[in-house]
This record gives sequence, C-alpha cells and structure tokens, in this order.
Amino acid sequence: MGTRIKIVGARASYPHLVNPRAVQAGDTPKYGCAFILQKGNPAIAEILQADAAEKGARWGANVPPTAKSVPMYDGDMNPKYNTIPDNHGAMILNCSSKDAVPIIDTTGSTPMDPASIYAGCYVNAFVDVYSYDAGMSKGCAFGLVAIQFVQNGDRLDGRPDATTLFDAIEGAPAPIAPGIQPAAPQAAPVAPDPVQPAANPYAQPAPVTPAYQAPPVGVPVAPAPVAPQPAGVPPF
Repeated sequence: MGTRIKIVGARASYPHLVNPRAVQAGDTPKYGCAFILQKGNPAIAEILQADAAEKGARWGANVPPTAKSVPMYDGDMNPKYNTIPDNHGAMILNCSSKDAVPIIDTTGSTPMDPASIYAGCYVNAFVDVYSYDAGMSKGCAFGLVAIQFVQNGDRLDGRPDATTLFDAIEGAPAPIAPGIQPAAPQAAPVAPDPVQPAANPYAQPAPVTPAYQAPPVGVPVAPAPVAPQPAGVPPF
C-alpha cells in the first residue's frame, strides 16, 4: 500500500545522495540518508501509526513475529547511536532509495546539487512507509522520496567549513560564479562601406564635346562665310 509522510525540521546524517552505496557486501547499492528527529516531532507518531497500518494491510491479525518495524531508533537507548551526543533526545530514521533522490532548495521549486546535503544541515523530507515480504525477511521500511534543504547547521562529520579557513588573496580578481564564462573582449567597431546609389536605368549619357584638332600644315583653310549685306548699306 505505502503511506507517505512529510518530515519537518530534521537534521541530515550520513547522507550518500551523490552515488548509491551498498551497506553490506552483496547488497543492492542504494542512495540514502539518516534523519535525526527530535522527540516530540509529530512525524514520529505518524510513522508508528503507518508502520502498524502497513503490517495490518499485508498480514491482518497474523503479523509474523519476525516482521521488522521501520528502521527508527532511539538516540538515547540504542547502543549503536547513543554514544553520539547529537543523537540524544532524538529518534534516528534510516531511509534509502534505489533511485536518485531529488534535492530541492528553500523555494520549493529549484533543484540543488545532491552534494549540498551534508551531515548536520537541517532539512525537510518526504518518506514512504511500506511493508515487504521477501521470504525470510519481512517487515516495514522507509522509502526516501525527496529532500528539501532548509538551513545550514554545525557539521556532524567533523569537516570544517572551508570559508572559515582562508584569507582573501590581495589583488586577486573577483570570483566568477560557476557556469558563467567571462565575456570575450570586443573588437573595435568597423564603419560599414558607404552605400552607393543604385544606377538609374532610364538616364541618358551626357553629350561629349569633341576635342579641337588643328588642321594639318599646308592645308588651305576655307574662309569664314560672310553674311550678305542688305541693299543700300555701304560696306565698311
């Protein structure tokens, strides 16, 4: 059947969300994360109710005595977890998935790099409580559906925050955000060639005046014509 539960205000622990991992030799590699949930968180009661409902839906009143409950452990009582101070006063949930787990940022809509979930950050999550019956192995387990990053927290794995280790390098250029390439230098603009007016197909060629040529030497030149004089006008 499967019961989906929303977990709010948990702390991530032992995340392996980038690559799947086999817990023991021969196991199917899975993605996973443990959640540290403070006692009194309403999700704990919802998980216990879902565990009982899933067992009842599969086996009715004849739940096998060997059927395991969901992997949720008391951080104060369980000897595997109570040696870690951060687990005190909390329940620890071990969740896994065969498929890669979506990681969402605080907006609820933008995906994040799975590596951004580290041991100690605060998260919300959706998990499925489901029953299984694989011969000798029976019970209920958590299926990890999705994780939402909420805020940073003190790391539980002892790794320091790198931003607290280094000083700024004097004279270094400003950092460029990942995925953004620096702009290439732009060449100086080149003025376009002047546009020549289109030829007029109807234009007539201009008349050409022939060049003056002197007559050859020795060739008689005809006298200029003399205009006739009117009758009765004495000549000059």
